[in-house]
Amino acid sequence: MTRIRILPLLLGVALLPGAIIAQEPSPTTLARAERLTAAMEYDQAFEEGLAVCREKARDEDVAVLVAKSPEMFGGIVPGDEDWPKARNLYLDMLATGCAYSRAPAIDAFTQTLAATLSDEDMEALVTFYGTGLGQRFRRASHAANRAAGLASQPLPERDAAYEIYAAALNELLAGRQEPKHARTATHATPVAARPIPSADEAVALSDRVMQSVGGDVRGALDLLVAHSVIDPDQLDPLIDKLEESMPMADGRYGKVLDYELLRNDTIGDSVMRLMFLQRRERYAMNWQFVWYRGDGGWLLSGFRFADDLGHLF
Repeated sequence: MTRIRILPLLLGVALLPGAIIAQEPSPTTLARAERLTAAMEYDQAFEEGLAVCREKARDEDVAVLVAKSPEMFGGIVPGDEDWPKARNLYLDMLATGCAYSRAPAIDAFTQTLAATLSDEDMEALVTFYGTGLGQRFRRASHAANRAAGLASQPLPERDAAYEIYAAALNELLAGRQEPKHARTATHATPVAARPIPSADEAVALSDRVMQSVGGDVRGALDLLVAHSVIDPDQLDPLIDKLEESMPMADGRYGKVLDYELLRNDTIGDSVMRLMFLQRRERYAMNWQFVWYRGDGGWLLSGFRFADDLGHLF
């Protein structure tokens, strides 16, 4: 609604004598914006922001994550000889996620100043930052931004928004034709699923899937095909739909951060359900794998991917 009301106003401004819309700043104006960017020490603020990101990544309590998901590092847990190395590898990975290019950010900052402030405003601000008060304000701003960055915490998405997304996605997928994947040949001769000898190995394989599914859905789930009783002709379309839904999940909930094993429920000695939480920047997904112990070992009888966390409680 806001855009509908603003658009005619912008068109009206464009008709005014001397009005300039979306014009490139002059070299003189751009030079003033560069001086203001330097006076504000935006380059330092940018680097401090990255440092805060790395600091928060280094403060991650990896032991707590492993306690919830013992197979996170392939069985390496606190106290093991390889624990320090595994922990540092994980923390290095998190810190690498804070790597952003500095030059484009500074250029965008400068260009925006040039486009939104008058030459007189920029000159006045440069003069202000040269005063004692301006210098104190600049130092206080850096300190305040750092404190705010360290104190910030992600907010979980509201359940209502999550349910709306799930319903809309299901409606979208239901109206699509069955995707034609490269592997369209029918499986005329079913291949017998290969049992996994022990429950621990089934848990480890599920954990391995969770390690990879955030970046390669099909590659991760293909690990399960040989051990699943699900018909491949039914499994392929399901994986196709999951692949299609991932970009939407990335856009709404952010990139995948990590995961944890929430529950390992067993019924007798024959049925096991593993429930994983896939943590993203702004929300989380849950994955479930159901294993059945038949003659010869454990077989995957089903799995599901859900974006509703309410049923976990």
